[in-house]
Amino acid sequence: YYAIIFKKVIIMKLRKLFILVLSIFVSLTLVSCTKKTKAETTTTNPKIEFVYYTPETSDYYLKKMKKYYESSENFSLEFTKDLSGETLILYLKSFLSVVHCTKAVGYGNLRQHLLTTDASLTNSTKLTLFYSRDEIDAKWDSGKTWNREHVYCRNLAGFEKDYNNSKQFIVYDLHHVRPADSSVNSSRSDSPYGEVANKDTARKIYTKNGTLAGYLQNDIFEPIDSVKGDVARIVMYVSVVYYMMYDKTVELGDVISSESLALKWNAMDPVDDSELYRNNAAFGIQGNRNIFIDFPEIANQIWG
Repeated sequence: YYAIIFKKVIIMKLRKLFILVLSIFVSLTLVSCTKKTKAETTTTNPKIEFVYYTPETSDYYLKKMKKYYESSENFSLEFTKDLSGETLILYLKSFLSVVHCTKAVGYGNLRQHLLTTDASLTNSTKLTLFYSRDEIDAKWDSGKTWNREHVYCRNLAGFEKDYNNSKQFIVYDLHHVRPADSSVNSSRSDSPYGEVANKDTARKIYTKNGTLAGYLQNDIFEPIDSVKGDVARIVMYVSVVYYMMYDKTVELGDVISSESLALKWNAMDPVDDSELYRNNAAFGIQGNRNIFIDFPEIANQIWG
């Protein structure tokens, strides 16, 4: 009888010991999981999201974008979802005009600023030319090799001729002016953008280095495919920021053969790394951003 009692006592003690060991193990596991979760919570920085898709992937610049687009209590990206056409243009302009060129640079200073905004992504001593994508030595040689190209040209926008003394932001807006091979700039002149009827019979526009930059036919200039999206997003930007500001209306249809073509180019040649870099560099120098690089789909709400 006592042997049976003793055996039961031993079994009960073993059970208690097992439960104690098991509880300690569970507790330690929970503590470990909690610490891991806290560590992950503090070290993980979830991507900042907007109501529109953005090609920007850098957490650093996403934070800057968020601060920028929330800098005015009178503007909300979410509110733009319910707008379209001219109403959306005017709403965007009301914000972009306030934050526009807060650090105005002047036309003369573009000679140096463009060396930064349009620097090669692989070699900082090189400058990437617009239209052709040629990479040349990053230096200003008084316009012999490259000059400052107004993508929305002066005759179509109606801004002042005297660039050096101009107070019009459109003349020296870093999001608008690009470095271009001087001969290409001269050949394009003030021709609006479009698609030529026949590339075989069109005049081919080359840089001094022999690189194809586009086609010219019947006063229509068609850039190469890899630049078409860049062109579209620049002229969209100008058409919103400077809408109804100068002698002419500065509308998208004045600088490109049709609004639908601008949307086509915007889609077929999406924002690339060089545009992202340039948008951020111009933002750092000038104080504002090209909203059509940040959120390309907004273009469809306006002109779609």
